[in-house]
Amino acid sequence: MSIHHIERVNVDGSTFHIPVTTKGKYLLWTCLMGCGKCCFPRSLSVLPRDIKNLCDKSGLELEPFIDTHITKVPLPFMPQLSVPTNFEQCPHLKTDKHRQCKVYEARPHSCRLYPFHYNPQSEVGYLEDATKVCPGFYLGDSIDELLPTLKEIAAEAKEGIAYFELATAKLKSRIESQGT
Repeated sequence: MSIHHIERVNVDGSTFHIPVTTKGKYLLWTCLMGCGKCCFPRSLSVLPRDIKNLCDKSGLELEPFIDTHITKVPLPFMPQLSVPTNFEQCPHLKTDKHRQCKVYEARPHSCRLYPFHYNPQSEVGYLEDATKVCPGFYLGDSIDELLPTLKEIAAEAKEGIAYFELATAKLKSRIESQGT
């Protein structure tokens, strides 16, 4: 597949970068529930709501969960969920033939975004390695069938950007207060 250009598509204030092939086909994506190829150990960005949701779903208390599973990073970066690297897949992925997420409704921010990523300027694109790993990519004639997914991703990205902006403002305030 040869990419001719990247089409910029604005969806609810987020600009998506969608590859277009030399034959005019869009590189589209859909989740093939049960494949589990995206559930490999990696550092996962989490929002505060994710930590609460994961605690509620797993029945764990907040403080022990944070102490055990959250890598604290300096502001303005997002906290990271530690996934043990000795696992070949996420420990929340069921190992039966259906291979579905045990915490799907409470899955972290990064999981909700996959295979997309974004930057604070609301620019959204596919993760570079996702097209090599995920079997959910396909070529289509119209971007319309992807729009419902893009709306969900745009809302998720906005929430992440809002958290990032709040964390950045707190960091700036802290720096300014130390300077006086």
